[in-house]
Amino acid sequence: MMVKALINEDKGEKGVLNRTQTLTTTQAYEFTNQHNRPVRLQVLGSEPISRDDSLKVDVTHTPPVTERNWNDNQGMVAWEFNVPSKQSQAIRSTLANQLPCQ
Repeated sequence: MMVKALINEDKGEKGVLNRTQTLTTTQAYEFTNQHNRPVRLQVLGSEPISRDDSLKVDVTHTPPVTERNWNDNQGMVAWEFNVPSKQSQAIRSTLANQLPCQ
C-alpha cells in the first residue's frame, strides 16, 4: 500500500461585520493498492472538539467517515473501505474553525 499526501492547506479570513476569524485547514491523502488482490483498509484520524461556546468547529470528510468516536475515543474517526488491486482511494478532510477576533 502506498500513501501520498495530496493537500495540506491552511487559509484564514477575517469577517468585517461579524467580528470572527475563520481558519480553514484541508488535508487529503491517496491510498494506492499495489498488490494483485483487493485490500481492506482502515484509516484512523482525529477531529477537534470545541469546549468553548465562542469557538465553532465545522468538519467535512469526503467520503464520509464510517465511524465517529472510534472505540469510544471522543474525536477519533475511522474510514473503512476496500481498495481494488492496482487502484486508489482518496480521503479529504476540511476543518473550519471560527473564533472571535481580538
